[in-house]
Amino acid sequence: MQATLAFALQSGAVDSVTATALIEELRTVGHHHEAPEGALTSALLDFELAMKNLQEAKMDCLSQQFEDFMLFEEFTTTNFEMIS
Repeated sequence: MQATLAFALQSGAVDSVTATALIEELRTVGHHHEAPEGALTSALLDFELAMKNLQEAKMDCLSQQFEDFMLFEEFTTTNFEMIS
């Protein structure tokens, strides 16, 4: 799911708020399921990118990009309160 959302974010199909909400909903609904060991796959998701960079077009790489993007979003949108 993360790889699909990363692809959707890159293409502009969803924004980061929507992607975050979808991931949180999936975590809430599926919290009682554990991810199987090695659940990431090397299947291709972005065929256009695969013509330029095969490794970056794979689902496991795109999934990592989603996690990196969400960390960046969290870091850049955190509200800091002034200490008086």
